[in-house]
Amino acid sequence: MQQRLSSKGRRMVTIVDPHIKRDHNYHVHQEAQRLGHYVKNKGGSDFEGWCWPGSSSYLDFFSSRVRAFWASLFSLDKYDGSTPSLFIWNDMNEPSVFNGPEVSMPKDNLHALDSQPAPVENRDVRRNTHTTQTCTPNFGECNSTRR
Repeated sequence: MQQRLSSKGRRMVTIVDPHIKRDHNYHVHQEAQRLGHYVKNKGGSDFEGWCWPGSSSYLDFFSSRVRAFWASLFSLDKYDGSTPSLFIWNDMNEPSVFNGPEVSMPKDNLHALDSQPAPVENRDVRRNTHTTQTCTPNFGECNSTRR
């Protein structure tokens, strides 16, 4: 389908959300959990909320290690079914948590900012989530020589 669209000057766009389905058979979740890439709850454990795929965790895009990990997933060799004519639409650029307060993640969740020695509460950075999350897949696309 992508080749047919591309031959007509069209491009396909996939929707990418900032939450990861908590499924032990899903390779992205396995790796993110193993590497400690999820936002933490106030107790220091991986935060778990409910969103479109069901039980979900949320990548901590304030960490450069997490951004590099996420960007790498959008390279042509890793993004399943990807071609140079497939592009990304970042959806829900503030984490939606259907079972959370204000349909968002709790304000006392913890983020690992590269510039801070200690975790920072979500209440202090939540309005900046969209910037770190939205820019990240673009690095993966650019490194894949998409056109």
